[in-house]
Amino acid sequence: MAMARRITTTAARTAQSPDGDLAAALEAHRDHTFRRTPARRISGEAGALAFIEETGFCAAFTAGLGVPCVREAIEGRREPPLPEHIQHDRAIMMTWNLKDALPARKAVYYGKAIGGRPSFIAPAMLPAFLRLRVAPGGYRKLYARGMLSHCARLVMDALAKRGASETLALKLASGYAQPKMRAEFDRAMKELQEKFLALKVEALRPPSPTFGTRWSGAGARRCARRAS
Repeated sequence: MAMARRITTTAARTAQSPDGDLAAALEAHRDHTFRRTPARRISGEAGALAFIEETGFCAAFTAGLGVPCVREAIEGRREPPLPEHIQHDRAIMMTWNLKDALPARKAVYYGKAIGGRPSFIAPAMLPAFLRLRVAPGGYRKLYARGMLSHCARLVMDALAKRGASETLALKLASGYAQPKMRAEFDRAMKELQEKFLALKVEALRPPSPTFGTRWSGAGARRCARRAS
């Protein structure tokens, strides 16, 4: 409520000025709130977590979606361009590490939940997303109504049968392990994340014998219980 009053006051003052520009006033407010200024940029894991909790939800890497973005907040500027060699970019690499570290602590939800792009959601905001996105009746009813792709249904069948599984195991179990099928499998995983049917529960990194992601088909329900 206080934030809404500040936006209204700022916008009204700007609109009443000779060169009033409501759009500019709102964008300046976003710069402050989204920490797109050098003075308010975030640093470190604790600062990133505080930013996610403060905003409620935000994009991880992708700027320009109209919502806060962790990479932008680390840079402290609006819509920073992607460098040619992203592995040498401090903001991208910090965000990359955060996407593994914060979900591993169960501090945030991470998945392709906003605009189909990697996103962070604070636990306090997660129940609202689940109410909006999770359809009653489970994935089989979604498939019967034509609201779930065939590949996504096969992935959910595998998760229901096997429990938490690595990406490669899901590709094999669903029959989408061939390289030419990668795009369709990736679209299915994106679809399942947007519908909160599948959740990344573990990033597998050395010294693990495999490198990849472990998925669960019950992740969203567990998050909902934890956040409520």
